[in-house]
Order: sequence, then structure tokens, then C-alpha cells
Amino acid sequence: MRKTVNLTKPKNGIVRLMIYNGEFGTYLFGFEKLEDCDAEWDEWYESEKDAIKSCELEYGIESGTWTEIPNPEVNCQHDRIN
Repeated sequence: MRKTVNLTKPKNGIVRLMIYNGEFGTYLFGFEKLEDCDAEWDEWYESEKDAIKSCELEYGIESGTWTEIPNPEVNCQHDRIN
């Protein structure tokens, strides 16, 4: 499962974050739009726990505010919802 959250206080143009747990670690994506779009940037973490902790420190996101969404289908982008 992926996780997404809309920021209540945008920071540096970022209004939405997404976490994707891949085969080789966890990716955090930052978005400048609430609509489904390509990410502006991504960061790699060893674990989802590390990514969530980083979001708590950097954006003030509490761990219980994330919404789970399905993983992308095969051969689809990890940072896109549809």
C-alpha cells in the first residue's frame, strides 16, 4: 500500500506527499498540486518508518494522518494515483 497526505500548511510549494514502499526501500514524493500529477521530487529512505519520521520533522505531519491508497498496477508510475 502507498500512503498520501495533503499538507495543511504548504511548504516550498509542496501541497501533497506520497509514500511508496518499493522493492529496494521507501520513496517519498512531493507534489505542487493536489490533483493527480507527476511528483516534483522524490527522496529514498531505508524504511517507511524513516520516511514518516522525516515528514513529521520537515512538514509537521503526524503519522496517523496518512491515507492508504492501492499500489500502482504493473508498469505504471509509482507517483501517480491513476
